[in-house]
Amino acid sequence: KFFDSPLISNIQRASVSLIDEVDGADANVLLSINSLTANGRVYIPQRVDAPLVVRHADAIIVAAANTTGNGADEMHSARNVIDGATLDRFYTMPVDYDMDYIMSLFNRSGKGNRKAPAWKASMPLNDAELLEAGTWFRGVMTAIKTNGIARIVATRFAQKYVAAVNAGIPADEIRSNLTLSFSADEKRRIGL
Repeated sequence: KFFDSPLISNIQRASVSLIDEVDGADANVLLSINSLTANGRVYIPQRVDAPLVVRHADAIIVAAANTTGNGADEMHSARNVIDGATLDRFYTMPVDYDMDYIMSLFNRSGKGNRKAPAWKASMPLNDAELLEAGTWFRGVMTAIKTNGIARIVATRFAQKYVAAVNAGIPADEIRSNLTLSFSADEKRRIGL
């Protein structure tokens, strides 16, 4: 009998699933997850009674990594390069340690020291700003191709940009997040 993994169980209902340490995952596992993230479905032949698993419209998949997906570094020597098709399916952003929380651990009263301002959404872009964002995207896409840079900047990249805009993330932060894994040389070559 086949037993669903927690991920397969979760994606069939409104949920949030975390794929932690994704940069340590086997590449073949990530390739099979690509179908879920891009197509909203995955076929599992061992699941004889219902081999097709369909992702619920409100099932969110989050991945966390210690690197930007470019492979091992001096701090994380056992990390893998994440396939470009997998990276292309996620909106990347840096997340650092919460120093307010860490310092609250040293507070004998046991009360947190949460003085950091809450994140605030920016105003939605007007039509002219949205067109400018499209011009920026096309410029990056063209520069990637012209300079022969091995990065995927295509439809999903544009979809992530627009979704981030709609979530209220400022344009400069979106651009920084979407090019987080680009090297300094790649950014220089495409004019970032």
